[in-house]
Amino acid sequence: MNKTFNLEDELRDYQNILKKKIFDWERYISHYSDLKIAGIDNEQKALDHYNNYGEKENRIYFLKDHIKQNNQLKNIEQNTELSVINNQKTKIVVARYNEDLSIYLPLKDYCVIYNKGNDDIQKDFSNVIKLQNVGREGGTYITHIINNYDNLDDYTIFIQGCPIDHCSLNSRDFAFENIKSRLFEEKNYKFKYLSIHSENFERTHIVMNGTGIPCTPVEFGEPLNIDKLIIEIRNWININIPNEVCINPSYIPLNNPGNGIIRDLEEMKKNNKFSIHPFELWELFQKDFWYLTSGNGEKMRQELTLKCFDLSLIDKKLENGYSFNWGACFIVHKSQILKYPKWWWERLGSKFDILLPGAGWGMERLWRFVLE
Repeated sequence: MNKTFNLEDELRDYQNILKKKIFDWERYISHYSDLKIAGIDNEQKALDHYNNYGEKENRIYFLKDHIKQNNQLKNIEQNTELSVINNQKTKIVVARYNEDLSIYLPLKDYCVIYNKGNDDIQKDFSNVIKLQNVGREGGTYITHIINNYDNLDDYTIFIQGCPIDHCSLNSRDFAFENIKSRLFEEKNYKFKYLSIHSENFERTHIVMNGTGIPCTPVEFGEPLNIDKLIIEIRNWININIPNEVCINPSYIPLNNPGNGIIRDLEEMKKNNKFSIHPFELWELFQKDFWYLTSGNGEKMRQELTLKCFDLSLIDKKLENGYSFNWGACFIVHKSQILKYPKWWWERLGSKFDILLPGAGWGMERLWRFVLE
């Protein structure tokens, strides 16, 4: 009997094969110039760096037969239609606080309800999971992904407890038909919004605190070499605020605020971390009161991020008119979730363990970027 072809199984098997291949450490070092500067000059050091840091930074795992393997993966992705997967299973994941869930009753057999509110859900729903009321809907979605990472349905509809204001023009019937059609239609796509209110994404959103994106651990390109960032910080300070005095000199040496960031970056290097993403820089900026209250501090972070960091992945989306839909109601194929290792989702989930996490607003803008 022929085995039914499954794109996700093929991709996962292929990725496992890659891990067992011989690592092209020379190509890895030559591609990332910061590694040479850090003294990583042999196979063992390169492997250790990739295992400890490179994978988490989404660096490329080069193989000696890289071109051949890359073409094989490309053929799997391009020549296989998701529609060939038989008997697609779809789950509806509902992020509920205290909303009335009666709209989901006709579809209850397909629903898992994550309840962060009162225990007053209709008994007709058999799959109800109680959660602490933190993390907004994004935290609920990520909890489901982490807990079911190895057993995801072919498709998952992630949706709010009350979908009416997001998935229709305030029409209950429209919202229900929208959900029902996505549940039962023949699917050959990877990602699609159910919410209908769309907003254009601007490049400046990446650095605006109000969007939640700066604190959301999502990569927009390759990480920046820390030594290069230190040079850019010093140049920026000399040009813009050479005489700025920090209100907390006990934290920042030499009384100039830029030195605090430089000191923390130097500490990272001592711990064998040699590159950084924008969200990691944001975490350093949260360490001192000056950076949170000073207009110059915010200006420094924003200008350095937009100028110095590789933002090519989001820029490519923006070139094609990237937008996001309000309310974070969407359907996604599991292959898009499994593009990221489980630790990636766990790292993301760690930012959702408070009542109103900034990353909640960040992911509302980035679900399409991450999953499409």
